[in-house]
Amino acid sequence: MSENSKRGPYWLGTRFILTTISTIYLGGLILAINFFEPLNNFSLFGFPLGYLILSKGLVILAALLCFWYVDRQDNLDHRHRMIEEI
Repeated sequence: MSENSKRGPYWLGTRFILTTISTIYLGGLILAINFFEPLNNFSLFGFPLGYLILSKGLVILAALLCFWYVDRQDNLDHRHRMIEEI
């Protein structure tokens, strides 16, 4: 089996993970923008909820998605034996 044919499923899995993360983040962004005005009718800690979600919630979502990406990519690396020793 050639080296390139071994890497095909690995890169397909990596592309799937990145597509999933991008879709989740962009979906959250679109939902937050679309529901910004109605959410501002509610407040949390004295701030409008729409503002909190757009300013803090999306940053927290991005950080969580980064951690999730590292975990999924690590599992994919181990499954395909593409482990790099540090």
